[in-house]
Amino acid sequence: MIAWPVPFASMLAGKPFRPLPLEMLVDTLLNRVFAASLDEGELDFLAGREVLLAHASLPIGLRIQLLGAPDDDGNSRPARRRLRASPYPGSLADLTGAPRADLLIRAELSGFLHMIARDRDADTLFFQRLLSMEGDTDLGLRVKNLLDGLDVDELRFGPQLQRTCAALLRVLDPVAGAIRP
Repeated sequence: MIAWPVPFASMLAGKPFRPLPLEMLVDTLLNRVFAASLDEGELDFLAGREVLLAHASLPIGLRIQLLGAPDDDGNSRPARRRLRASPYPGSLADLTGAPRADLLIRAELSGFLHMIARDRDADTLFFQRLLSMEGDTDLGLRVKNLLDGLDVDELRFGPQLQRTCAALLRVLDPVAGAIRP
C-alpha cells in the first residue's frame, strides 16, 4: 500500500486541504500591501463581511475578513485594523452551491497569479471565464476597484512579487494549456 503525503491523500479523499503556511503568507502579505488603506479606514466596507478566494478545481480556499473595524457606534474593537486570512472550512462540494461568504471569487491559481503580476485584470479574466464572482455584487465591485487602484510597483516588495508570479506563470500556463481540451 502506498502511503501518500497527508495533503495529497486528503485531496484524493475529497477532504479540504488547509495549507497553513499559505494562510500565514497571505495574511502577512495582505496586511503589508494594504497597511495604509487599513490605517485610513478605506477597507471598513469589509467590516462584518467575508470574502472567499477559492481555487476553481481544488478544495482550497481562503476566507478574508477585516478585524478591528469600527462597530455601529464608531468604537473600534481591537487596537488596530487588520486583514485575516483563514482556511475555508468546506470542501469543493460546498463551493458548488450558494456561497457561504458574502463574496466568492473563484479562479485557477494561474488566474490569481495573472492579477498579481498585473498582466491581466479581473475584467479580462472574468470575460475569458477564468475568474468568477458570486454573491454581493456591490461588495465585488468595491473589492475589484480596490485591487485596480493598487499600485504594486510602489510596494517595497512589489517588483519582486510580480517577477515571482510571472516566473510561476511561465511554468503553470503551458501545463494548464496542455491539460485543457
